[in-house]
Parts: sequence; structure tokens; C-alpha cells
Amino acid sequence: MKKIRIHDLVNFNKKSERSKITQVNNFKKEIPEVEKNKKDSGGDYWISCNSALIKYFKTEDTKVLNHKIEHLKSMIDNTPRKQTKDRFNSNIDRINNFISFNIKEIKPSEEIKILKKEEKYPKLKINDLTIEVKPDIIYSFNDDEIGSVWFITKKGGFKSNELAMFCDINFRYLTKVYSEKHNINTDFVTVIDVFNTSYMTYSQIKDGEIISPLNNTIEEFKKLLR
Repeated sequence: MKKIRIHDLVNFNKKSERSKITQVNNFKKEIPEVEKNKKDSGGDYWISCNSALIKYFKTEDTKVLNHKIEHLKSMIDNTPRKQTKDRFNSNIDRINNFISFNIKEIKPSEEIKILKKEEKYPKLKINDLTIEVKPDIIYSFNDDEIGSVWFITKKGGFKSNELAMFCDINFRYLTKVYSEKHNINTDFVTVIDVFNTSYMTYSQIKDGEIISPLNNTIEEFKKLLR
């Protein structure tokens, strides 16, 4: 079966009943190795933007954003393809929005230590469904506390209940991997909607401010798999 991403479950919720069945049936099919390798090696539309934001989170220095913008502008000048120019311009627009964003809002005041990820391809099994979990940064602070940040980008951005699914599974993954030796600080389990320059923490879900549809979505997906 194809690997399942939270993006796939978000899209699943938007579909009609017939389209949901089609999507689930497609997931049942094994991907030929050649196709799998081709997909795995494909470029990410937002990679320039997201890589800059990861560096910004680590350094708290907007210079890294300005440098990336200038680099992308030079690449625009050197490519004849309109599609490529459009992609670079879209990335520049998103990066520009974060120049005025105070990255310290989503970080603890204490010094953080970036942790090496426990798995190369993180995943979590929920109700026998294996789902990809790909936080960009996992870090520790105050000796025993864990936080993370996950930059998520798509054109048009996400609704709050969609963003909640990313936040929910991120917290569950951190709990599974790190909770024996660390406290998962829900104020700093953060997902960022890059397109809308907004963010959510797991505390908002824990406190009932936002409801995550993750469990219900997985249950519906599983029923159609049978």
C-alpha cells in the first residue's frame, strides 16, 4: 500500500463519498519500484521557502530570509522557464511574509538544543494505519522538555481543523518516541501554516479550543480499506 501522509487525510476529508472510495482504492495499490524512486526523488515546490524558514527558526536572524530571497531572484534571472520563475516567485512571496514575523513567539525563552531525529522516515501507526510524520525540527530545553516545529505549505493554506491534524499526529509521535525520558511541552508542539503565516500549538487542542478530526478521519479511511 502507498505511504499515507497527513496531507492525504486532509484531502480525503474534502472529497465526496465516491471520490473517497477511489482514493482509498488507489492507496491499496503497490507502487512499482521505479515509480516509487521517481516520486521519492522529486522536488518539493516549497523547498526553498521551507529551508529558509528552518534556518530562520534556528538562528532568529532575518538575514537568512533576505539571502534566500536574493538567491531566488538570481535564479529567476537565469532560467527561461516561466513555470520555474513562477515557483521561485511563489517561494519569495512566502518568505517575505516571515520577515516581519517574530520567530521567538513559537520558541521557549530558554536555550534550545536541536535533536537528531530518531528515524530517517518518521511514521506512526494509529488504528493499524501507518502515517508519515515529518516535523522539521525537534528540540529539547530545560534539560527534560521537548518541543518541535513543523512548517507546512500549500497554496491557499489550511483551515484550523486541517492544521489540527498535523499538530495532533506530531504530538502523538513525540509522545511515542520521547516521553519516557522527556516531558512533551504542548505549548511548543507547533505547526506553522506557511501560506497564511499562522501557527497552532497542541495546547490549543488539549485545552479544547480546537478539535482535531484525526481519529474520525482515520476511522472512516479504515472502514473503506476493508
